[in-house]
Amino acid sequence: MHSKDKLNEKVGKIGIVFITSAILVAIFVLWGAFSPSSLNAAANSGLEWMITNFGWFYMLITA
Repeated sequence: MHSKDKLNEKVGKIGIVFITSAILVAIFVLWGAFSPSSLNAAANSGLEWMITNFGWFYMLITA
């Protein structure tokens, strides 16, 4: 009986992770659907930040 409780707890945690992920994906998709220029600006800004701060890491792992 104890293992059944653990299984139910794990299934509940998987459900929470799935629902949270689905909500975040939906928000991102809606952002792109309703304001693509804003999403483009944010994505470009994030990419620029990644290249500036972690470009060395890319060179390290591909060399």
